[in-house]
Amino acid sequence: MARGRAMLPPELTPFVNRERELAALSSLIHDGRLLSLLGGPGVGKTRLAIRLAGMVRRHFRDGVCFVELTAVTDGGLLPAVIAGALGILEGRAGDTATALGAALSSRKVLLVLDNCEHLVDAVARLLDQLLRTCPDLTVLTTSRERIGVVGERAWRVPPLRVPNRELSYVPEQLETNAAVALFLERARRASASFAITTGNAAGVVELVRCLDGLPLAIELAAGWMATLAPGELVREVNRRYQILVARDRVVSERHSSLWAAIESGYERLDPASQELFCQLAVFAGGWNLGAMTTVCQLASEPAVEVLDRLVDYSFVTVVATTEGPTRYRLLEVVRSFAMAKLQESGRYAETQARFVERMVDLAESASVSVTSREGPRWLTALDAELDNLRAVLTADPPLRPELRLRLAVALVPYWHFRGLFNEGRRHLREVVAGADPAAPALVSVLNGLSWLSWAQGELASAARHARQAFATARRAGDRRGMAFALLRLAQAQFDAGRPAAAARTVARAAQTAEELHDQRLAAECILQLGQVAMVEGRLGEAAVLLRDSVRLLGASGHVDREAVALLVLGRLCLRQGRPEEAEALLIKSLTTLRDFALARHSVPILESLAAVAAVRGDDARAARLAGAAAGLLERMGARPPTTAPMRSALVAQVESALEAPGGARAYAAGRTMELRQAIAFALGDPATEERPRTRTAGTPSTLTARQVEVARLIAQSMSNKEVAARLSISERTVEGHVEQICNKLGFNSRVQIAAWVIRRDAAEE
Repeated sequence: MARGRAMLPPELTPFVNRERELAALSSLIHDGRLLSLLGGPGVGKTRLAIRLAGMVRRHFRDGVCFVELTAVTDGGLLPAVIAGALGILEGRAGDTATALGAALSSRKVLLVLDNCEHLVDAVARLLDQLLRTCPDLTVLTTSRERIGVVGERAWRVPPLRVPNRELSYVPEQLETNAAVALFLERARRASASFAITTGNAAGVVELVRCLDGLPLAIELAAGWMATLAPGELVREVNRRYQILVARDRVVSERHSSLWAAIESGYERLDPASQELFCQLAVFAGGWNLGAMTTVCQLASEPAVEVLDRLVDYSFVTVVATTEGPTRYRLLEVVRSFAMAKLQESGRYAETQARFVERMVDLAESASVSVTSREGPRWLTALDAELDNLRAVLTADPPLRPELRLRLAVALVPYWHFRGLFNEGRRHLREVVAGADPAAPALVSVLNGLSWLSWAQGELASAARHARQAFATARRAGDRRGMAFALLRLAQAQFDAGRPAAAARTVARAAQTAEELHDQRLAAECILQLGQVAMVEGRLGEAAVLLRDSVRLLGASGHVDREAVALLVLGRLCLRQGRPEEAEALLIKSLTTLRDFALARHSVPILESLAAVAAVRGDDARAARLAGAAAGLLERMGARPPTTAPMRSALVAQVESALEAPGGARAYAAGRTMELRQAIAFALGDPATEERPRTRTAGTPSTLTARQVEVARLIAQSMSNKEVAARLSISERTVEGHVEQICNKLGFNSRVQIAAWVIRRDAAEE
């Protein structure tokens, strides 16, 4: 090899979006003499190694040499292959490694060995020898597993960043995302006219997400853009990942099909590793060690030891977590391959059955404790397993009706606490449709439907389901179920502005509670009666009832209900003209729930604290808290009814604060706050006193008159269809205006547009 020469393969396509990784690696490669880039097939190890070697080559006076090992099948030939690439003449027969070491002993060289996994033992032996005898040699390897030499720095290559499914983006914002940028560049090679538009943006996001940001998968998918739209390709990929094949006539074999690349690695696994790998396919959302050992059963050796090998082989990804046990996952394309193998093995049914049993047991255990002091821990556990729970509920073939019913009942508190109202109601309706009308658990399903409907402000639906639950419970002789159905009905009646009807309904439930000696049920009845007394003006009676409910619910261990009782008592104190006492009770309620991070519970507390601030004359704080509550409600898709008697009084108290100077600006700032940030602000955390970070908004003059008109209607919570009807234009035209507004102002959601309108109007007053 000529001194100083960089023998690197040419890059035939632009290198896209690995700046962060290159910055980290460019320092690591100088900290040691063996750096291994590890990762599964298609993650981009080779391209990253080539680019890194090119960046640092000036530090190696005798050059950089790249050696591709894919075609080398005999480890004994490894010294000769490397020597040939370096232009080193072999010594005596069988002594190539010695000659290689002698030639490199005085050279400062970077040796890049690509795709070492099938020769890892031979590579380890040779590098151990070379690194000991060649002090200025640095080696960069790519492999699916570690080389295993003393001094090796192993660095796992991550997939490309993908867009957040929970956020909305305009096309220009999407193009800055790493995975999307790669897809767009390669898609334009397949179809020069391809562009990301408002029409296909969602499909592009879903596509790169289902491909887990794997560069090879993205490149192979982009080749279809001359034939299929992104959304169409998502459906094809979800059905069969084998569609991800190269569409170029001349391409390396290992880059021709992602499925084939995974297959080649799978064939090198030992039988126990293959067996565990296949069983892990049932986990749609990852797993921890406890779940794995319960679901996956190996006859030969402990599963945890085999898992360690799968992590080393880059088949299993370790998920970074800030709390709870370590979690692991299979990238989706790898999981699809494993699932195909599991189904071929004939062990799918038994493995899936254990997986379902594990998820149902977890949900039922959590439902017992999720409202207790241990609730945050159980909520965190369910958060981690949410994708697995969803996979069980949507399994094909579907769960047995009785299992699905058990799981749905157990998840009702979780759906309510996390604001997953639409998702929960959909599953519960499906359960009702397929359940045995005589099934005892059907009462809980219908009561759950009533609860979630009420949480979204759909009082007629809440009342209807409560009546169905009552009738079902009465047929089954379930008196406790009947009482809770009456409580659900009473709450719907109360919020519909019918407190007298609510009181009569609660009285029936209270009688059952007394007969059953059920303290929890009795406490719920007292709480509801206290609310009725308050809105009917019987404030002294209300105070006695509400303080009793706080005491009884606190003793019952149901933290969430105790917090609700404290909230109502705080509202009573506010109504009695005692804002200091009201604030203390509300702060206690919010503090009790802080670790639970329950949006639906926190919103009425934030609204009440806003009213307290308004009474005290702190208009900025009142407006910001009201804005935070409104923003959270909008993101949950919940609309409290305007007839709710206690809430309407609070809204009236805050209105003056919104109309005060700076009120609209504070309200707009509050709308952008996330739940934990809003809670921290309400509790006086000084770190939240700064205005939340938002994208820089443009000036009013950047929008046309029509775009300002559209923005104003969006601020009134109108949909695109409603805006189109109001302005007598097409819905497509409205979509275009919304896109242009976001482009000009640097926004990515309708909420930000609404906040901008409020700030603009406030500035013009």
